Amino acid sequence: MMTSWRRSAVPVLAAFLMAATSEAAEKNYTLTIEDKDYAAAPGDDVTARLKSGGEVAIKIGQNELSVYETDQFSFSHPAAVSVEVRKIEGVLSTYFAFTASGTSMIVQHHEQVDDESLVAVRDIFVNNLLRNPIASGARIARSDISRKLHDGTEIKGVRAMVANEKGDVTVAAYTMRLGKGALMFVTIFNKTAAPDEGVIIDQFWDTLRVKG
Repeated sequence: MMTSWRRSAVPVLAAFLMAATSEAAEKNYTLTIEDKDYAAAPGDDVTARLKSGGEVAIKIGQNELSVYETDQFSFSHPAAVSVEVRKIEGVLSTYFAFTASGTSMIVQHHEQVDDESLVAVRDIFVNNLLRNPIASGARIARSDISRKLHDGTEIKGVRAMVANEKGDVTVAAYTMRLGKGALMFVTIFNKTAAPDEGVIIDQFWDTLRVKG
């Protein structure tokens, strides 16, 4: 029987190797003025009619970046991209944010795991992400990688560079110990579909802070 950490190793990122898609902004905010609701989205200009009969023009703005923070880590991400969370109590929590083009930042916090199991989790995660590209005949180059966090801590991982008709995609996965548990960081970037989004990955690493 597959253990819980194996079942939860990969969040659903069905579009990670898909071409970019364009969608109209959803009006998923409600602005309430004098008990009257106005549907709005960031960037909208809203004209509200007051009870006095007058009108007021309102601009719905949004910060360029948002900060996502937990007890274990924090990082910045585009404000237009939300961070989704999946948790298995006492086992692990997965946090992931991805754009319509598939640019992705994923963090997993494993509450208790040994080094051998953590490496297995990382490899299963990456292998599952690569399953479809491999089946479609993509060229994949793997290599060991490392990087230093802001405090000088060196973390190690693996990188898979995928080349197929959907683009030139880089998947990078790093792990590090954190008390009795560990953190895993995964980034996915398709420089063919979204060349300008490389800055999102850079911002993630520049702003990532690990606590404890």
